[in-house]
Order: sequence, then structure tokens, then C-alpha cells
Amino acid sequence: MGIPSILVGASIVRWGIRRTFGIGSVLILVGALWLSLITSKPWHYWMGFGVLTATGISFGTIIPAATAITRWFGRYRGRTMAVTLSASGFAGFFIAPLINRILTANGGNWRQAWAIVAGMAVVSAIVAFLFVRERPEDLGQSVDGGPGAASSAKSTAASARVSKFPWEPQQAYGTLAYWMILVGAIACQFPFFFFTAHWLLHLTGVGVRPADAAFAMGLFTLGAVFGRLIGGWLMDAMEGRYAFMLGFFAISWGRSWRFEFLPKHCGLPTAQRYSTARGSAGRLFALIPSRGITTDRRLFQR
Repeated sequence: MGIPSILVGASIVRWGIRRTFGIGSVLILVGALWLSLITSKPWHYWMGFGVLTATGISFGTIIPAATAITRWFGRYRGRTMAVTLSASGFAGFFIAPLINRILTANGGNWRQAWAIVAGMAVVSAIVAFLFVRERPEDLGQSVDGGPGAASSAKSTAASARVSKFPWEPQQAYGTLAYWMILVGAIACQFPFFFFTAHWLLHLTGVGVRPADAAFAMGLFTLGAVFGRLIGGWLMDAMEGRYAFMLGFFAISWGRSWRFEFLPKHCGLPTAQRYSTARGSAGRLFALIPSRGITTDRRLFQR
């Protein structure tokens, strides 16, 4: 999901948000059909899930969604971003147990589950085509919280270091701040994907029933919703760098709970604490590049 992000950004610039969402849905559809109909060897799974589906998720989730929110909202952008990205948390809470029930009912036929994912990809493509608009100007509207909107003390503090300079990618790449944000994002995201990749196997390996393990994973994604909402509020109430620091403190606290709990307690309590903490940090870094670091270009280049 990380490597294709460069292509996702280029796609948004060249073809727009709606087509980028569409590309993501098509890739997920192809990957799901590949897994459902073709996969029979390990490399088939790597191709279908690790390349096609992962690339589709990259094209259809955080980057285009964050870009859309940045274009449409100025006031309360943090909270709006949090609500938008919380959709994945609700989906994970309901979909993980649902897929487990389907697998239980059909005797473990995982190909059928991937066929359902393919159907969902088609629905998401239709929704994107019908309802997604690039900018508010396309509908004769203006950005929420535009120049005429009244500013509160909190919004003034939160935007104290928001850059007004129209950065080109090459200029941003040459700044220390950009690379600090990138390293922070990697530090936040890598443990999350490592955790999710091994969580179900770990739970079932220590004797947790598959249904309970699926529920724990659903709770893990749902708990992240609360972290995202808290993080979005913080981004509207203070400077992004301070909110990001609080997020990292929270995620460190969540990880300490994960390591302290015994295996027999590692299901629900750890999922709840870690997901809430991780959600606040994980969605904060998605907002920081869209907010900028400072109004002074020279300070940004330090």
C-alpha cells in the first residue's frame, strides 16, 4: 500500500479524485476475482492480495479521501477528516465477524468471501462515479470556512503555522520537515500493519475461538474510530505538531498494554486500548501534510 502512494498522488493531479477512486475499485475488483477464481499457489496469493488488492486499497482510501477533505473544508478540517476516515473502523467492526460467519457457514470456502469483496468493489465504484465531486466550485459552492468565515481563538491557534505557500513536490522533498513527517508516518503505520497481519493468527494460536478472534479484530478497528475523532478534534484545537506528539504518546501507551497483557487476556482489552491510541496518531499524520508546518517558507526549509 505504501509504494503505490506516489502513483496515487500523480493520478489525483492528472485525472482527479473521482477517477482515482474508480481505479482503486477496479484494482480491488480484479484482485478479489483473482483470489476467488484463480489462486491456487502461494505466488497467486501474493499477486492478488499483496499487489492488486493492496494497490487498489491505496488508490481508493486515505490519499484521495484526505485530498477531497482538504479541498472542501477549511474550518473544522480535522474533525471532518476524522469522521470520513472513521468509516473504515465501522466497516471493519461489522465486516470481520460477517466474513467469519460466511466462512463458518460455507465450510471455510474463502473464495466465496473474496467474491463478496468483489461485489463491494463494484458498489464503491458506482458510488464514487455518482456522488464524488472534485471541488466545491464544481457545484457553485465555496470551501467551508473560507475567507468570509469567522475565526475562533481555537481555529486561530490551530492554523498558526499552516503554510500558505503553494508548495511543489520537489520543493517539499528538499525540506527537513517533510522527511520528519514521513519518518513519523512510517513509525506509526508499520506497527499497525504488523499488528493486524499477525493478530488473528496469534489469537487462534493461543486458543481463542475464530469467532472471538474475528470479534476482537472488529473491536480493534472500531476502537480506532474513537482515536480518530479525538485526533481530529485536536487538529482543530491546536497546532498539528503538538497533536502529533500527543498521538505518539498515546500509541506508545497502547503498545505497552499489548506487551503487558498475558496471552489469555490479549483479545479484547488490548485491541480496545491499542486501537484507540493508534487511531489518534494514525489519522493525525494524514492531516499534517495538508495543513503545512508554518506560514514562513524559510522556517519550513530549516
